Amino acid sequence: KHVLKGHEDSVVAVGFSCDGSFAATGGYDGVVKIWVVQTGALVHTLDGPSQEIEWIKWHNKGNVILAGSADGTAWMWLAATGECMHVFAGHEDSVTCGAFTGSGKMIVTGSADATVRLWNPKTGECNHVFRGYVVIVRTHEFHEGPICDVVCHPKQPVMISCAQDGTARLLQLQGKRQLAVFVHGVTESNRGTVADDEGGAVSSVEWYEMILGAEFVVRQGVTSDLVTASEDETVRIFTLI
Repeated sequence: KHVLKGHEDSVVAVGFSCDGSFAATGGYDGVVKIWVVQTGALVHTLDGPSQEIEWIKWHNKGNVILAGSADGTAWMWLAATGECMHVFAGHEDSVTCGAFTGSGKMIVTGSADATVRLWNPKTGECNHVFRGYVVIVRTHEFHEGPICDVVCHPKQPVMISCAQDGTARLLQLQGKRQLAVFVHGVTESNRGTVADDEGGAVSSVEWYEMILGAEFVVRQGVTSDLVTASEDETVRIFTLI
């Protein structure tokens, strides 16, 4: 048992390396710290983000750390040296979630700007942007609100994104397209109006309970279900195949 001290503000994210030998912590102080699990010794303090850390993820095969910040950036460091490998910039709001894909060859990030981005971890370049809308309207192409979580399949080139609009979406990474939409349900039918730029057309508005997280259920190497958790106090299971 160890007490890890060193952050100057609340610790909001924790993650363990793939072999369990290191732990990383992220805080509202905007830094990530790496610790030796067995001894509790501090190895590195990783700085760079100008605002608080939102989340931390380790690479699933190596000692590389990915973290997202409220300043709209995600950072990747080499844990052994503390060297910053890349800064992923492009989101227009807080980077609320992120992950390495199952192969480890791509990075996905989700943001309060209602977009999900795919990145090349070798170059730091953004390969694709799944875009959403800020206004919640009945007709849409992608998420209509801030992204809460992104989950990559461990073996297949697909991922799930979930958001405050009450939907989870199955996305294809290679084809960069949306495969399916899973709706948790409309909790209020309060109708509102949204006018266009010229004050003419009006659309219906519905409010949703946000989906806070999702996970794939893999049985014998085959994905059969998707599980989602919502602030409406429900957990739902969707059959994929």
